[in-house]
Amino acid sequence: MGIKRPTPVQRICIPAALKGRDVVGLAETGSGKTAAFALPILQKLSENPYGVFALVLTPTRELAIQIGEQMNALGAPLHVRLTTLIGGMDMTTQAVELQQRPHIVVATLGRLVQHIINDPAVKSLFRRLSFLVLDEADRMLSLGFDDDLKTVIAATQESVDRQTLLFSATTTDTITEIQSIAAKKTCPPCVFDLTVERALPATLTLEYLFMSAQVKMCYLIETLRVMVELDLQDNNNNNSQGGGKKGRRHPSNRKADMRKLKQEALDKMEALAPGEDGDSPEGDTGGRAKSAIIFTGSCKRCQEVTMVLLELGIDCVCIHSLLSQRRRTAALGKFKTHTTKILIATDVASRGLDIPEVDLVINFDLPRAPSDFVHRVGRTARRGRRGNAISLVTQHDVELVHAIEEFTGFKLSLRKGITDDNVLPLLNPVAKAMRVARQKLVEIGFDEKVQNLKARANRQRKAKASREDNSCEEKS
Repeated sequence: MGIKRPTPVQRICIPAALKGRDVVGLAETGSGKTAAFALPILQKLSENPYGVFALVLTPTRELAIQIGEQMNALGAPLHVRLTTLIGGMDMTTQAVELQQRPHIVVATLGRLVQHIINDPAVKSLFRRLSFLVLDEADRMLSLGFDDDLKTVIAATQESVDRQTLLFSATTTDTITEIQSIAAKKTCPPCVFDLTVERALPATLTLEYLFMSAQVKMCYLIETLRVMVELDLQDNNNNNSQGGGKKGRRHPSNRKADMRKLKQEALDKMEALAPGEDGDSPEGDTGGRAKSAIIFTGSCKRCQEVTMVLLELGIDCVCIHSLLSQRRRTAALGKFKTHTTKILIATDVASRGLDIPEVDLVINFDLPRAPSDFVHRVGRTARRGRRGNAISLVTQHDVELVHAIEEFTGFKLSLRKGITDDNVLPLLNPVAKAMRVARQKLVEIGFDEKVQNLKARANRQRKAKASREDNSCEEKS
């Protein structure tokens, strides 16, 4: 796996875990946190192999899959039996795998709680649990998984000598809260906190573009044309990540517009020499970015941006929580293997995932929390590479920018070379692409999926409030 020497988080956390201590490891994504808990687990497992030996909990499916793959690779010489429990996969198959008592279970909180509710006997599988790992622990609470977390921790309370290993990319009060809930040992944990020294990399350039909200999509297209090595395709019948329905054939005048736009993009990229717009900070490519992540604020916006780009012939993939697990895994695989250069994502891709080479991050929608901005732009300029992060700022986002600048201590500089004059020729073709994309969203029932998701979230909030009210009444 290319591990030649331990990283700082590994040097501190691995010996402490091997000595039987609880561990809190706080370090940025890409610092080697997975190996910091996987290696001591595998070492202890080799001395006394049984199942279920370790439980690893994550907030997202993709992170669970990634951790499962890495632990399988590290544990291959031991013939480790590992199962991954995530949503979007068959629960019956997962239940059968659980009953076979694998050495290690890697799971998202929500799916594991489903198994516990469906079959209370699942709790007995964790009676002798040696390790409970919470990766991206603070995010579990920020995403509203506090009740699920308590349910799972309660299911592991019978394990007498269980160690608790908490890892996160940020220091928050919730880390202390989770540690107090999850810990079984009376001695204080070993705490490794690199986040106090953590700053945005010196190799990262933070820029912004200011525009009216009405032309935001046009500015995105222009930014991609100028800064990314685009793969332009003829997508007259493109249905990639569009819900599985074949698109309608475009009228001849629309096809002409699309061809014209693509040709303009090609001509412009050929004419624009590397470095013409400045010192070309995108990655180490010496010119345009070879990979870019576009962050959006919602599942619907993520899908809409993806479909607009595809309508314009720009090859891309997307990842958000309303996609099936098969599509999410395929999209991430294409981006990580450089099969496609552009990934549109919600904050599901901002933390934890190991995507080593990202040249450019674009914030299509600014995050509400400045800390999420740090996680997003931290996807680029990693391991000493150069990177660029550009935020598309409208009249509604000014206060968010000020909050981000105060939080990070960095001022965002205006990106030069992309102006209204560049964007105006794109208005008509982009507007047409947006109309087609929105019509396709209606045809595949995407709005209905969003409403169902909101309704489910409302039901969960009401159920939680009801439980809290009942608890207060019992105490009184």
